[in-house]
Amino acid sequence: MSPAKLKQLKIGLTGKQRGELDRAAREAGRTLSLEVRHRLEVSLADDERFSAFAKLMGEETKWLAQMVLASTLRDNQIVDPKKEDWEKAAPRILRALIVALNEWFGSVRYTPTTGPDPEADTIGKAAAKNYLLLRSALERRAAEEDDEDSEGEE
Repeated sequence: MSPAKLKQLKIGLTGKQRGELDRAAREAGRTLSLEVRHRLEVSLADDERFSAFAKLMGEETKWLAQMVLASTLRDNQIVDPKKEDWEKAAPRILRALIVALNEWFGSVRYTPTTGPDPEADTIGKAAAKNYLLLRSALERRAAEEDDEDSEGEE
């Protein structure tokens, strides 16, 4: 994006918000401006891209994943575990998450299924495989956009 097309916006942030954005920008290798624009783009795109149902399922899944992570690691690394801790605990974390998702979406939160449903199984497996392809395409596109944004700020 060329600098001439950018419009300035003055916004007030708390010290904590500014610090978190600064940290996130450093970790992502972006400037503060790029980080804010990136987060805005993701948020606006998500509003258009996802239904209320998908957003609810996503929120519930995020909470379950965080609770599984906290219970598995049992220390202060629940936000961003060290690589070696993650690699060691990953199989247990992923298995626990599968169990938590099955419990939550099966018998705890929603009505349990009454029996096998081959069509639903096929849809679910196809969705997982298609998401794998979509995720890699989205990651490539995001990297290309970051490169373009970085060139525009120089």
